[in-house]
Amino acid sequence: MNNLSPDIDVRNEAIVSFLRGELTESEASEFRNRLEIDPGVQSELEEFRRTVGLLESAPDAELSEDLFASILSRLSDESKVKPVPETLLWPRKLLPALRIAASFLVMCGAITVLTLRLQRVREPREDSVSGDRHESPDVVMHAAISGAADWLRANQEHDGSWSPERWDGSVEYRVALTGMSLLTLLGLPEDAGSGKTAESERQAIDYIVSNQNTAGHFGPRSRGVMYNHGIATVALIEAMDKKSEPVAPVTDAIAEALTFIAKEQLPSGGWGYIDEDGEPNTGISVWQLRALALAQQRGFLADKQPLRRGLFWLKGMIDTKGQFGYRSPTDFPEGPETLTAMGAFCLLTSEAGNSAVSDARVTLRRAMQELGEISGDDVDFYRWYFIAHAWQATDTPSDNAFTSALTAYLLGSRVQKGPHKGTWSPAGRWSTAGGRIYTTTMAALSLQACIDSQG
Repeated sequence: MNNLSPDIDVRNEAIVSFLRGELTESEASEFRNRLEIDPGVQSELEEFRRTVGLLESAPDAELSEDLFASILSRLSDESKVKPVPETLLWPRKLLPALRIAASFLVMCGAITVLTLRLQRVREPREDSVSGDRHESPDVVMHAAISGAADWLRANQEHDGSWSPERWDGSVEYRVALTGMSLLTLLGLPEDAGSGKTAESERQAIDYIVSNQNTAGHFGPRSRGVMYNHGIATVALIEAMDKKSEPVAPVTDAIAEALTFIAKEQLPSGGWGYIDEDGEPNTGISVWQLRALALAQQRGFLADKQPLRRGLFWLKGMIDTKGQFGYRSPTDFPEGPETLTAMGAFCLLTSEAGNSAVSDARVTLRRAMQELGEISGDDVDFYRWYFIAHAWQATDTPSDNAFTSALTAYLLGSRVQKGPHKGTWSPAGRWSTAGGRIYTTTMAALSLQACIDSQG
């Protein structure tokens, strides 16, 4: 393998344990952090995956009678060899090295067997539909998204919501997480468990609508109300766009939600935390603008002025490098990556008919190139979600370094067995707020964006 390091034995052991799901969540998180910043580990992990995958997919081969007899004969002969004198035995201190050598020989033997078996795999089989059992990346990504949806359906509450406190999240964001779960289900192909999915969608829609306050906002009036409200509104609009005919209670709820967004817009044009300093920020504003832009595109928006004012404000958050600030163009409390991805996605998907955005496209594309890789040593599903969707919103080819790295990471880090099969463990930034529901929906929606960007 390439990029070998002195701790190669420990690293290979960690890779095997990671692939077999034997690491604790903290150990797995630490391994993923190492994976993001070490190309050598990435390369070795992929080689292990390919080898294991090919071994598992190859048809079973039986030893011929002649070979079997030959092996037994040699074993019998070797058992008659006289014992080696004690003076010729290896010192005990060399035993670890011998174990490493033995492991290497075992791997070489496995590769030899794999090579022989691959010759048979390449030959068409009568029980194979196409003769090629290797799945394409798109098929694997669709399967991962479907696996996440299966887990979501199985763990939906009786009232139609998803309970964050059951899955290491904060109860404050129950409405928002229900909205994200609904968006994940809405992104499934039409024939993917359509009956069960449609029922889950209906229950989620009913829950969101039933949790609309008389003031028009979804969820309790708390510090996170604008996040709950913006995400829930986006989910309802996407749900109604999927329906052949509008559903009156839902369209009424959307109209009230849009009115609330317009009412809470600050004089500057952005949105901030309710009942606090009255200063707008990009994090909250983007969700409100996304709801307004979707409402305009789907024909739900009567008054377009809040959207125009909001886009002008958001454009004012861009610095000379194309990066978005939080409260000003130079304000990056958590770094510029997530904010830039959020702002670029929002502006690029809201451009139609908005002159405020047109002259910013070149700057935004330049900033997106800087986001084309998974950088740093932290796990951040929120950032990855917005970067994936921002790439989808551009007309840039999808085969960029970021989407390739993200797809490989997400497919490799999902839970493969047990009650949480199909999910992503609650790790990384913001996972304490949303728990397993947050990481799973963000990962699935990011994969969906990667698929959609390929056209």
